[in-house]
Amino acid sequence: MTPTPRTRTVPASRVLVAALVLVVAAGLAGGPAQAGIRDMVKSAKDKVTKPTDQKPAAQAGQAIKFDDTMVELTGEVLDKLIAARKATAASTQGRTTMAARWSAIPEEINALSSKHGGEISENENKRGEVENCTKGALEKIRSQRFQAEQQRIMANPASAEKLLKLTAALNDAQLKGDQVAVERLTKEIQALYDPTRADTLAVMKQCGPMPPIHPAKLKIDALQDEHAGLGEKLRDMDSKALASQSRKTGMTEGQIAMAWERIERYVMKLKDGPAPGGFSATELQALGERKDALEAALAS
Repeated sequence: MTPTPRTRTVPASRVLVAALVLVVAAGLAGGPAQAGIRDMVKSAKDKVTKPTDQKPAAQAGQAIKFDDTMVELTGEVLDKLIAARKATAASTQGRTTMAARWSAIPEEINALSSKHGGEISENENKRGEVENCTKGALEKIRSQRFQAEQQRIMANPASAEKLLKLTAALNDAQLKGDQVAVERLTKEIQALYDPTRADTLAVMKQCGPMPPIHPAKLKIDALQDEHAGLGEKLRDMDSKALASQSRKTGMTEGQIAMAWERIERYVMKLKDGPAPGGFSATELQALGERKDALEAALAS
């Protein structure tokens, strides 16, 4: 059995904080606070990665059409991006280690699932059987007690006084919108029909004790919680850093994310061969002159 992680995972990438917003947001399917940025960045990225009606640039240095999201990476723009990245370095200290841990957790979960999947499945089946048996038996007792109470009230209406008072108080609390009182009174009414301690002990003897959760399952749950917590911290860190870079550069967050997405593609492509297509001649010159500084920024 391979438990389904609570978050979708993606390969980790050591990129600038601004670019990592895209990776983390897409990998974790982000919370509501990140939905706007994620959609904005995805839309911007699609303009470069998805087919359009225009013929794409096939050769390096060919004319490129820029817009409000994809700005030309001139020397001035690149210098502002690098400076802004350096200025936010302190606020993202430790991010690389945190991101590496976030990326490694799914492998640990998969390893535990592969090794103990059968045991976990068997344990959960047994726990499910005991739970279903217990719930069914207690519900039967509750129904019997309810019917007995109804018969007692019909035989002796005076015995219904307590229930009538509780019901009237509950209706009054509902009209006033007093949720605390509603919950308290509801519990008091339910207690009239709920199984006694003796009933519960008898059911436990009938259905058997609940098996403890398998240790590997507990470990998997803890890892999933850790993964979700780290993802939230990463998104918060990246969001603040991206907003700071936006203020320092005067560029929008979407423009910054798109710029570093393209810069990373340029740097990665150079490691395998010549400069990639999709860049103007001005961009290729500016990128080439700052290649080392850009690599250092992406690696930070």
